[in-house]
Amino acid sequence: MNLDDFEHWARSDGLQAILLVVGSILLVRAIQWFAGHVVRRAEEEADARGTDLVASERDKHKGALAQVLAWSVTAVIYFVTALLVLERFNVPITSLVAPATVAGAAIGFGSQRLVQDFLTGFFVFTERQYGYGDVIRISQPGETVGISGTVE
Repeated sequence: MNLDDFEHWARSDGLQAILLVVGSILLVRAIQWFAGHVVRRAEEEADARGTDLVASERDKHKGALAQVLAWSVTAVIYFVTALLVLERFNVPITSLVAPATVAGAAIGFGSQRLVQDFLTGFFVFTERQYGYGDVIRISQPGETVGISGTVE
């Protein structure tokens, strides 16, 4: 590889990779700012009403949903950016499909309980059984004592 080849790569694919990374970082910052703005706006609306000492369930749900969506979109943006940067470095992405499938299956079988807990928490949240900031007590069936804490 001579200097001319490197210079050509740096001006084309290298520059594109840098621009992709910088663009994704700026996009993620904008999304996180927007999610924070939604949360602050809900808090300001609750303060303007002045009747609630604690934020209402609707406001807590809005804030938590904005945070979940922001982090989900952030993960997707970084994943797609990583794939595009790998493509710029001439890494054959299609050859990574089979190993990624095997790794995904292994991780899936190994973390079934984690995924089950995540999905249970997701449905608890979407069904609004518990809200952000609620104090709950969790115990074994048939027992009266358990662990109590705040939903975060």
